[in-house]
Amino acid sequence: MLVGVLERTRLMRGQASRQLLVEQLQDRLGPFSLREHPELRLQMAELVRACSRRADGLQILVETVEHLEPGTEEVVWLQRLRDEWEAVEVLTEEDWSRLRPLLSNLAPVNLTVLYQRATEHRSPGPPSWCVDAWQAFVHLAGQNAGPDGLPPSMAFLALLEDQVDAQDARWIRLRNSRVATGQGLTSQLEDRRAYLHRGGEQPMGTTAYLVVQVEPHLDPDGSDDTYALSHFRQWYGADSWHSRQGEPRLVHLHDLEREVERVIEQMEIEWSDRTGTVVVEFVLPWELLNVGVDRWRKEIDSSRPIALAMDYPVVVRSLERLRTRRWHRAWHQRWRQLLAAPAHSVVLWSQPSGTDYFTRLETELKADDRVVSLVLSEPPTQRGETGQQEIEAALRAGLPVIIWHRGDCSSAEFREAVSSLVDDGGLGQLPMRVKELRHQALQLEPALRDGHIGHHLTILWDDPERRPDALGAPAGRGTGESW
Repeated sequence: MLVGVLERTRLMRGQASRQLLVEQLQDRLGPFSLREHPELRLQMAELVRACSRRADGLQILVETVEHLEPGTEEVVWLQRLRDEWEAVEVLTEEDWSRLRPLLSNLAPVNLTVLYQRATEHRSPGPPSWCVDAWQAFVHLAGQNAGPDGLPPSMAFLALLEDQVDAQDARWIRLRNSRVATGQGLTSQLEDRRAYLHRGGEQPMGTTAYLVVQVEPHLDPDGSDDTYALSHFRQWYGADSWHSRQGEPRLVHLHDLEREVERVIEQMEIEWSDRTGTVVVEFVLPWELLNVGVDRWRKEIDSSRPIALAMDYPVVVRSLERLRTRRWHRAWHQRWRQLLAAPAHSVVLWSQPSGTDYFTRLETELKADDRVVSLVLSEPPTQRGETGQQEIEAALRAGLPVIIWHRGDCSSAEFREAVSSLVDDGGLGQLPMRVKELRHQALQLEPALRDGHIGHHLTILWDDPERRPDALGAPAGRGTGESW
């Protein structure tokens, strides 16, 4: 079947594209020879045979086809067939004859949650090509066991007992028991079954993060209002941070809010049983930092769209700093100061005066390691203007927190509001305090909201220990992580 799907790809229809595929495979697998066949199907069979003889050969074959022909139906089928090929060694004949038809007709609405619980939350959910229980099961069959030695595929089957009728549930229990006995895992299976069915391993009540990254992208026609939109879900589990990256896509500036709404909706579905706070972070280029992303909406097509600030703490982060590694050492140092002693960390108010002010400002920021935050004197609306230069000075000095009013940073109301937010050691809780202030604005009549400081406040809150570039790389097969 793998041969038949390969034969249908566009990649295989031309001699030049086939040759490119072979060359890329040889770069990764090492040199190998292929006999020429007059029929395309025989040529594909020859290629599959050559790859299957090398360690991870079929995995690399599918990855290479995906790279050259992304997003096609054939690639999705290749990914599913690759999982089945790898599962052959660990599944029994009865799994293929009895379990496969049962699970192929089962597509639980909470498939993502079941997958998360089966992996003890080491993974945020099944990969995109797994849409039914069988596809998720065979993907799990290729992953390593958890700390108790129990394969996640067995835990997944135990969770499916509640998704099928009594007769099928009994068969699943007997199947799991036979496999566990053969592997010396009977007690581990029984302990896990009891724990799962008591409601154990629910998602953590701790904070999770949805990170939306917006990066400028120049269209071939020269348009500069197109952006590459990526998103990452980050959460803490199994004693370490985990991250899952969504599919990046190109979006015009006027469609960004709508596309973010789609990302938010999918996050809410897949994290539907998470009990903790979800923080929404926007990693933005300098020209978008002053956009009121906290006022962007979800459920836009409903009769009452909801501002993101109503449901989440919303902060921005700097794409420039993320991309400028020479600023990262200072960034880590100031973040550790904020975490270790928020009550003794210093907030500096920018007050431009005299000549060469920005050099003097940066010197002042770097002279005191306790300074972790800067309050701007102007919003960053234009490159080269005061607000933007203040932000650059703060980023170069490593400050993880920057505060400003999107319209007027000079008002007494703004100064009073910021002082109340950061006083009494409140700097460490700034995102939650700002959420409360935004709620106060949303509680007002629409005509009065624009006059409330919470409607205009932007917080740059930048954690160097959760960088998308550091946490976003997909984990390999067999590690217990799934993408």
